[in-house]
Amino acid sequence: MNRIYISLLLLVISTFPLFPQTAEVDEKALTLAEEVVEVTNAGDVVRRIIPIMLEQQKRVFLSKGSADITDEKRNEINLTLKYLNEELESIYPAFKVEVAKLYANKFSVTDLQAILDFYTSDVGQRYSSGSIELSQEIGALGQKWMAKEALDAAKRARARAVEDISE
Repeated sequence: MNRIYISLLLLVISTFPLFPQTAEVDEKALTLAEEVVEVTNAGDVVRRIIPIMLEQQKRVFLSKGSADITDEKRNEINLTLKYLNEELESIYPAFKVEVAKLYANKFSVTDLQAILDFYTSDVGQRYSSGSIELSQEIGALGQKWMAKEALDAAKRARARAVEDISE
């Protein structure tokens, strides 16, 4: 059971930063960065991934020696993961602040304003709302393209390698 808790701890550590950003942040930049994080949903990526990761972990924990897992242990695993999700939800606002600090440190006030202007424009809102779907379509297109082109590319690469070796 200790392996379950260690795995959950590693999961949390890999999801959230270990140490908060400590560099001084310009207040104007931070204010704009917080708006950018809200408008772009920049911090929500982690928020959406956590339940998926927890569900995957649950399946792993429950499938490992599932015949040996008692109903009590199964219930403990389920409740632990449920409560972990609740705990992570409660600290999520602090994570968003850290994301905003990161943006404020990486971009100037002018850049942040430009990002904000874009994402609050009509085209920016359409881009933002369709970006997940667009990313999925690009991924599917990439898979089709690779399936079609990868074999031919591998044959060409092997022919070149054989030619180089034989010279």
